[in-house]
Amino acid sequence: SHPLMTPAHASLAGLETLGKQVASASDMVKRAREAATSTLQSAQTIFGFFDEYVSQIYVQYLGTIRSELGKIGCPKEEIHTELYAESRKRLERQLDCLQEKEAQHRVKFNGGSSSSSGTEETDLDRERRLLRMSHLKKFFQSKTFIDVSRRESAKKITESTATLGTAMAALVAALVESYSRSSFTDAALNGVVVICLGVIFYTLRDRLKDWTKNSFQEKALKMFPDYQQLLLAKDKRIGVAKEWFRLMASRDLPDEVASLRKASSASEMEKRLPEDIFHCRKIQEVNATGLANARQNALSQALHENTRINFERYLKHMDDPFKEITDLDPSGQFRKLRSHRVYHFYLCVKTVTKPLERGAKNGPRREQTLLYRIVLDKRGVVRLEDLGSIKD
Repeated sequence: SHPLMTPAHASLAGLETLGKQVASASDMVKRAREAATSTLQSAQTIFGFFDEYVSQIYVQYLGTIRSELGKIGCPKEEIHTELYAESRKRLERQLDCLQEKEAQHRVKFNGGSSSSSGTEETDLDRERRLLRMSHLKKFFQSKTFIDVSRRESAKKITESTATLGTAMAALVAALVESYSRSSFTDAALNGVVVICLGVIFYTLRDRLKDWTKNSFQEKALKMFPDYQQLLLAKDKRIGVAKEWFRLMASRDLPDEVASLRKASSASEMEKRLPEDIFHCRKIQEVNATGLANARQNALSQALHENTRINFERYLKHMDDPFKEITDLDPSGQFRKLRSHRVYHFYLCVKTVTKPLERGAKNGPRREQTLLYRIVLDKRGVVRLEDLGSIKD
């Protein structure tokens, strides 16, 4: 409101501003949908998701307008009361019309969903719908995200600085040496060149040696475990456990794991979102022959393994476990829903068992791949869902 406006003028100006904003937003949504429906048939799936995303934003916007409308009070001056009442009714009729049209649009294009068809939603349905909305938001806003990659700037210039510094030091030393012997100037100048080249080659040799060592070390770390532990039972060594840890890209996933993960996605958008993958590889070599021979009863041929994953570091970055969302019923009326906000982590466990003896290479080899969905909220683990397995 302008500082010189009276409360009556401010109320009327607020209604007029809201009316213009609603008309502009409605026209923008209409043009976006027209552009989406005029595209190639092959892109209709993506634009169907886009329409669902736009619809949700549009409904949230109309709900905000309704909330702002409730904050604009009726002016006390009688001369403006009738004008205010007329303007407010006109704006409310405009909002009612837009809400009804949007509800009809949802029923037409999303008739199978419980939110648009009017059937009663369960808590799990609302939880999944909120998660789907989050996936849609991440997908369509991903172009505005900025990827951050941390690198130590000093490492980029370490090699070149070391080489250049050594060569400059050698050059200065050679020049000082040559000018200290004035009677042999010509020979000294030629010696400077030889000395500089020798120092440069010597320095390059050291740099090449360091580079080869680091390169070999990186490749060797992939072969040698990050951690290695001895397995003891009854003070006897029965085996060894080796562990590797690394981050990996989605394209490096084994085919059976990638297909199982894709088939278990909670929504179509989830298949298209990038993921961070942490890979833990563990080899356990167990040979309890000595223990079995020392006892009369045969030992059980089983190994019980516990792997603990700490999610505490992720919980502090999560939003509140419950969220109030604004939605439309099939008649176009607003309703407030309380939905559980959860996050999904996927745990894939692949186990391979085979004989340890050298002569048993053709013995029985068993593989099993299990996939679990760990459902979390800000307070911790909500539930664990078994998503299937692959056995060989």
